[in-house]
Amino acid sequence: MNTIDKNLKEFKSELENFEKNMGESWSYLAKLIREAENRGDEILKLSKETINYSINGNFTSASKTIRRGSKAIKIFNTRILFLKREVARFFSQSKIEIGKINELKIPKLDDDFSSAREEFLEANFLFTYLKTGKLFNPTDPLLKDFKIYAGALADFCGELIRCARLDMIESRNTIKDIKKYRQVLNAIYQSLSGFAFSNRSGVRGKVEHLKEYINKLESILYNNKINLK
Repeated sequence: MNTIDKNLKEFKSELENFEKNMGESWSYLAKLIREAENRGDEILKLSKETINYSINGNFTSASKTIRRGSKAIKIFNTRILFLKREVARFFSQSKIEIGKINELKIPKLDDDFSSAREEFLEANFLFTYLKTGKLFNPTDPLLKDFKIYAGALADFCGELIRCARLDMIESRNTIKDIKKYRQVLNAIYQSLSGFAFSNRSGVRGKVEHLKEYINKLESILYNNKINLK
């Protein structure tokens, strides 16, 4: 075998090994992404369960789902940080254009994590208020992003409308209790409307809907007053 043929054979072997390793690495990263996505789905599911338990007054079960959700939030964050390190290492070793990172949906995972935290915060707001009459004050740094906090607080107001309707239908609480919902909604609206949220954040639209929530609550109170006559 001449020198040229030998070099070509060696190059072909190196190329095959590179492609094999790259394929294995790509599958490995895809697996990490799926695991992170599953964790996000778990948080959304636990948040919805917490809201339903809280509305039905099952605070024992709600406490359990909140504990599981808190743990899942931390794991989700750890998974994303680890994944980003592995992605950086993979692209550094393989020398593939960094633009390929879009194929790995890393930006989407960041958005998923924000959505999961917002949903979980909303569930905590509702659980804490219905159980104690107070607003939830997050201590976990992962839940202290202001845009996420504001979005969750606005969504919580929507759940209060749902509670008010059920209260009227099932006679679970008094008019006095529902008037407290109105006080909470007005206070939150006054607080959040003072901030200049961008249209892209999604929070601005939610804050604007608060006025609609207040009007709905006024309508619920008015209709109940008519029915009592």
